[in-house]
Amino acid sequence: MRKSSIRLTAIAGCSALLLGVVTYSVCHPGQEILVTGHDETGESMKEIPSSYQLEISDNKKINAKVVVPDAVSEKGYHSATAKMITLDEEYLYQYFDGQYHITEKEKVENGADENDCIYYGSTDGAAMFLYGNTIYGVDMETQLQTDIISTIRDIDDEMYNGNRFPREESLEKISIEECDKRVSDFLDEAGNVCPIQIFHRTLDADILAEEAYALQDDGSYEKIGRQWTDDDNGYICNIFLLCNDTPIYDQKNLRYGWRLQDNSMWQMTVTRGKIASASLRAFYEINYSDACENMLSLDTVASLCAKQMQSMDEANEITITEIYLISIPLKVSQKEYQMRPVWLLQGTQKETFEGMDRPYVGDIVYAIDAVSGDLL
Repeated sequence: MRKSSIRLTAIAGCSALLLGVVTYSVCHPGQEILVTGHDETGESMKEIPSSYQLEISDNKKINAKVVVPDAVSEKGYHSATAKMITLDEEYLYQYFDGQYHITEKEKVENGADENDCIYYGSTDGAAMFLYGNTIYGVDMETQLQTDIISTIRDIDDEMYNGNRFPREESLEKISIEECDKRVSDFLDEAGNVCPIQIFHRTLDADILAEEAYALQDDGSYEKIGRQWTDDDNGYICNIFLLCNDTPIYDQKNLRYGWRLQDNSMWQMTVTRGKIASASLRAFYEINYSDACENMLSLDTVASLCAKQMQSMDEANEITITEIYLISIPLKVSQKEYQMRPVWLLQGTQKETFEGMDRPYVGDIVYAIDAVSGDLL
């Protein structure tokens, strides 16, 4: 058994006022935040409160919660490097076989990577893919996961039901704490050595049964023929490894414009009965130096964001509602990375299109390098 690298109690003095997220081995953002470092003028950075407001124009503004971990506010963002580590193939095989009973094994081509991947299949349609000659990633897929994803409809139309699957709402049949214990134990055994932070989306089995209609090729919806049980209660978990107590975010994901909470490289669906899915990529071992990065002030970052917002059509309404300090790994060799602090500003954009009865409302995300000020 691998010794756990993740403590199951959060450090005292942390709060979850913003999203109710659960964080292992790290603090949630405090009420008043002082970020160390200097802006481009060499002046000390000002104290940053837990919210930030900036009126840019009639239709564009920043009215945001600011999320910076206590460790960074107290000690600064320490320069860090990371190397990709290998996952425990034997543990992943035994776990998957124990839950789904492997009947097939095959090496298959992996178009997304220079290395092949190993495919494992089971009699009930579950599948697991292990990536790389040395295992660095895993996908576990099941019919239950397919039915859950088909059931949740976040698209803004007459079949929308996203509000029936809330965030950070604990269930009686399986609590958030129980879910997180299973996630952290699984990741520890698989080889993770980083602290983690988890965002949850609640899956109530009774609601899944009511809403279980899947979109067909002809545009109609058809009832999913699953018999939902209490064992199907659970959570979709977006999991972040942490560097300097900030979420590690894949730079490639920035192009999708998705909100931080829905856009991690590590996702699991955990039900009371089983782990219904696991999509896990790029586990890191992080090494810190004593030196800290000289980060731009939040005032400077907000000004850079405002310029981007002003370049959009003035008729579009844009409101930034959340500002996170995150970490992005920048590749320096095949398996080595430099960790970079980045400000992630996210909110909503309301656009009106010709022929539409009502405006389209979607997410908008800006990522700004916290040291250089470059837009990523």
